[in-house]
Amino acid sequence: MSSSLEDRVLAHFHDAGLRPGDVVPSEIELASELRVGRPALREALGALEVIGIVQSRQGARRTLGTFDMGAVIRTLTIGIVPDLDALRSLLEVRRVLEIGFFPQAAVKLSPEDIVQLRALANTMQEKASRGEVFIAEDQAFHAAIYRHLDNPILWGLLEAFWELFDHMGADTRTGTNLPATAAAHVRIVEALGASELALAVHHLNSHFFDVRARLVRQGTSQTPDNQGASQ
Repeated sequence: MSSSLEDRVLAHFHDAGLRPGDVVPSEIELASELRVGRPALREALGALEVIGIVQSRQGARRTLGTFDMGAVIRTLTIGIVPDLDALRSLLEVRRVLEIGFFPQAAVKLSPEDIVQLRALANTMQEKASRGEVFIAEDQAFHAAIYRHLDNPILWGLLEAFWELFDHMGADTRTGTNLPATAAAHVRIVEALGASELALAVHHLNSHFFDVRARLVRQGTSQTPDNQGASQ
């Protein structure tokens, strides 16, 4: 399918004055008005669904949606199994984004948000004491910090990064020293609760550098010499 057909479909929606939530014309109507075959049109609509511009539900007419950066990145990363070098680069991008937006996110946190963050951190510590990983709580912790930001592109990027990190091993996500990783989150929320923004940023940065160090150690352990020695 050529991108020009996607452009024509979008231009048609614009000319028709459609807004997000409006029902889009049927395939028969669109194919007739655009003078294209239905298979090509269906492919174009499918491509627009992937990025959220067109939305469909079982048994219902398609509606006009909005651009979804997260959907775009998730589509681009489907089937990708990042190597350690790619993960280190990915982690650095995520670190810069989270650190950069942290001050804006922190001022929007309510007392109830702090309570939720503290509960998540406590759960991490409890699991760590039992030798259990806490990947879901880790992701929920970071998501809770940034959820009040009205920035769908940032949210989409961070969400996609978390999904990619979900494909990593648990040792990489939470480390082999579970109590230390859990304690890092406790320090972040304690600083937030005390309105010590600079200290919270410091602890968040330290947490990311700890994860990066794990990736470096894993990369070193997987060099050909080390692999041969372990066999």
